Amino acid sequence: DYTVMCYNLYGNHSGEPGPKADRNYIIETASKCLCLGSHVSFAFATGGFDWTDGGSVNALTEQAAAELAADMGASPERDQNSGALSFSYQKDGAHTVWYADGETLCAWMDTAKQAGINRFALWRLGGNRAESLQMVSSYINGAQK
Repeated sequence: DYTVMCYNLYGNHSGEPGPKADRNYIIETASKCLCLGSHVSFAFATGGFDWTDGGSVNALTEQAAAELAADMGASPERDQNSGALSFSYQKDGAHTVWYADGETLCAWMDTAKQAGINRFALWRLGGNRAESLQMVSSYINGAQK
């Protein structure tokens, strides 16, 4: 069996903000893995990152990102290509946050399924909102029926 990391599109290494995965990244990664047959799982990562205009990047859990948005009076917007949430705020400089919630994870799994990948893993549980975990659980259980 193979578990393929499908969440490193943007992060500490990227130098610019963005989602951990998007539709094109998932489809492209799936096309590279289909030769492995049904023994492939895609691992999707929860949470996200807070980028500063000074170049630092800090990892955030989903819960921490949602609380930060509320504290900063920001309204996260959902990106259509990735399903991820993002918002910006000012505190000791400009910040941009991108993160995944349950809807994001379900969208990523749906895209992977359309590309031929039907097994999934989640990376870094902890700091997830209960409603997100319930949404993912419902998706998985509904998808298996």
